[in-house]
Amino acid sequence: MNLKGAASYFARTKIDGWNGTSWDLDVARGTYETFDRFVSEREFGSKRRYILCNPDRSIPDTYKVVRLSGEVFLLGVRNNDMQGSVYSHLFLLHRAPLQADLMQYTKTASASGVAGAATKTKIGTYHCDIERMSYMNSREFDAMRFSEMQVLLPSDCPVTIDHELKVGSYFYEVEEVFPSSGFLACRTVRKR
Repeated sequence: MNLKGAASYFARTKIDGWNGTSWDLDVARGTYETFDRFVSEREFGSKRRYILCNPDRSIPDTYKVVRLSGEVFLLGVRNNDMQGSVYSHLFLLHRAPLQADLMQYTKTASASGVAGAATKTKIGTYHCDIERMSYMNSREFDAMRFSEMQVLLPSDCPVTIDHELKVGSYFYEVEEVFPSSGFLACRTVRKR
């Protein structure tokens, strides 16, 4: 059985790749599959999917965000399916319906050399997804609780705990950054 031929035959969905500023059209072809493993009660099914590609027409490593069937996805881990040789590449996808501005505080010196007030500077814009994880108590007010959120970003995002993320009109303070299934997960707290 020619498994590579089967992977090629069923790989008909056009995949566009995000190059950081615009979409590169039809960079690969794949077969779009349902993700049926339970990662969490929220992430399986509608948010996570698979794309199966022929290795001869697979998604290039330069792309961390792809678009297919009208939806934008973060590109996660890749698994090579083998039987003697690689006959397909299986990619994990996570739906990314939002965009986040990566913000950094910068201080500018005045003409006299005295450091001025810190201002927020936008480093870049990245596709993302946000989910509420839990609540956390305020460090200053006993009765106040904040929403603790997880923001999922592409693996090439330069986010650290010194940054903030702006999604829509809200700012999210980054408290932790860790890799998760080929994505970058940020534990954040929404600022008031």
